[in-house]
Amino acid sequence: MDIDKFRAARNPDAETIAQLANSAYRPESGVTGRTNESDLVMKEETLNLEQEAVWVRNRLEQSDKKNIPLITEDFPIMNCKLSSMLVAYHLIFKYPNLIIHGVSGRAKNWKGLDEISHYWLEVGEILIDITSDQYNKIDIDELNGQFASYIPFKSVYVGPKYRQPQYYLFKKIDRDVFTDGFPDIGEDFIEKLEISHRYLNGRK
Repeated sequence: MDIDKFRAARNPDAETIAQLANSAYRPESGVTGRTNESDLVMKEETLNLEQEAVWVRNRLEQSDKKNIPLITEDFPIMNCKLSSMLVAYHLIFKYPNLIIHGVSGRAKNWKGLDEISHYWLEVGEILIDITSDQYNKIDIDELNGQFASYIPFKSVYVGPKYRQPQYYLFKKIDRDVFTDGFPDIGEDFIEKLEISHRYLNGRK
């Protein structure tokens, strides 16, 4: 088409115009852009999830850990899985239809030993992690060169998973599924999640 000339659209142009409009708003899978429906939805979901993750992280930092059964005084160090499950509980409490995956990862230390572990959440293509900054506080000799390149880690990561450092630092070894009611979790543990969540909300 000669872009220096303009004319009124005709019936034969309808299919071309529809393809152009759809490519801007709802393109084929894998195509990104600021006007794309998928990108707009992901940005909105990311914003909502980030607000909730930041809230949980801030409340954990401000709270007396003695009153939170699942969290230790060393938070965020060695608290990644339990605090992630608390985030999952909070998100499902607010958004019962969410399907959340918990991801276990491992990485090698300087000695080549598979001894660095971590745990985070994923909601669709969005990664949520509120304890990565624990690696800022661990002796670099216990980590590896890749970790050193990401220091300082942020306290909260929420965003497309393939853009987050966790996906490049850790080998994914297991996935849990969390849904409303936590059907695969024992009642005693669910009770601890509920007690912890009530405390974060200022209720006893």
